[in-house]
Amino acid sequence: MIIAFMKDYYGLYSTIFVSLNGSPPKAYAILKVCFGKEFKLIKEDGELKAFYRSGKNGDEIDINIIKILYLDLTHYRTIRQGFTIGNFSFIDGSTPVVTLSLKELLSRKDVIIMNAEAIQL
Repeated sequence: MIIAFMKDYYGLYSTIFVSLNGSPPKAYAILKVCFGKEFKLIKEDGELKAFYRSGKNGDEIDINIIKILYLDLTHYRTIRQGFTIGNFSFIDGSTPVVTLSLKELLSRKDVIIMNAEAIQL
């Protein structure tokens, strides 16, 4: 599995690209963080951590939207957190779909981080 953290113009990470389903990959996932929870990757006490503008830092990254694209780009799927009231569906922008653990990610043998030089591992 190949993972790339993508920076915006402010030097903050808000998007993570992941290759899926083997080698060569047959699909890609685009992970977007919760709105307002962009982060920087820092190395603290020998461990990689996410540092948020709010001053919070830690091992976990909250993912708000997951978009899965198949290699031929003809099929895609979007996963978001939402709720339904009656016949109306709403998207919840503050509740994560999944929480990504950097410690678990870096401990896996099948994970390669493409822009490792950017995060100074």
